[in-house]
Amino acid sequence: MKTHMPKILFTFFLCAAFCVSNAVGFSFAKQLVIPPEVIVSEDYFDDDYFDDEYEDEASFAPHDDTFRAWNTFWHNINDYALMRVLKPAHNKYSNITTPEIRTGFKAFRENIKTPKRMLNAFLQGDVDQFFIEIGRFIVNTTTSLGFVDVASVNNKPLSPYTPENLRFGYTLAKWGFPEGAYFVIPFYGPSTIRETIGTGVDVFSNAFDYLIAWYVYTPTELFLAFNGLDDFIPPYEAITSHAVDPYVALRNAYLETLYLSKPIVSKPKK
Repeated sequence: MKTHMPKILFTFFLCAAFCVSNAVGFSFAKQLVIPPEVIVSEDYFDDDYFDDEYEDEASFAPHDDTFRAWNTFWHNINDYALMRVLKPAHNKYSNITTPEIRTGFKAFRENIKTPKRMLNAFLQGDVDQFFIEIGRFIVNTTTSLGFVDVASVNNKPLSPYTPENLRFGYTLAKWGFPEGAYFVIPFYGPSTIRETIGTGVDVFSNAFDYLIAWYVYTPTELFLAFNGLDDFIPPYEAITSHAVDPYVALRNAYLETLYLSKPIVSKPKK
């Protein structure tokens, strides 16, 4: 047992670090745009790539990869933690749980993140999303304690539901803040300076962090984040596994997803 203890402690540390930083959620992973040119080349944005709605192309600045050395270093560590440690651990976890159980825990995690999304809807001035979040939280909590997304069953909302935009990085974008340089967050993944600031605010803006004792909330969030890794690993592998340069492939896919969201602050050029 003693011979395995260092490996067990190392695995636990990586799981904890990766999952804690993942507490905000890798929402971009579910929406990643993965065209072939993004995976194999750095020259991924043609001048006519974007829609005609972006008329003033001169207003778009080239993207900045100032922190390339830092980014590459942490990309390699993140990749090792995810693919060599967390993926095997999650595979074993998946073997002893059913998809229904994992889906239930994912729904529960999304439900307890409602206060954070409500705050960002308020700061963005999005009244529709604010009240949609209230309604969804009431329905899901009262019917299933949040373990089933009852509010989405046969639901046809009057206004589109866009939870992926209810984050502080998007709030800053709506306020006019530029995204800044591309930046890889240790044990988290691709980001930008603006999204990194937003991630930090989101981590500390969940009301349940303050309503529940840390020694209860922290291990709960660790488990819930670990449970949801199967939503992130497949698109991550699709982007990086056959890429000439996995760092460039993941960076390009992330930035393309960011730029195709709205509001657009800047557009990279060759």
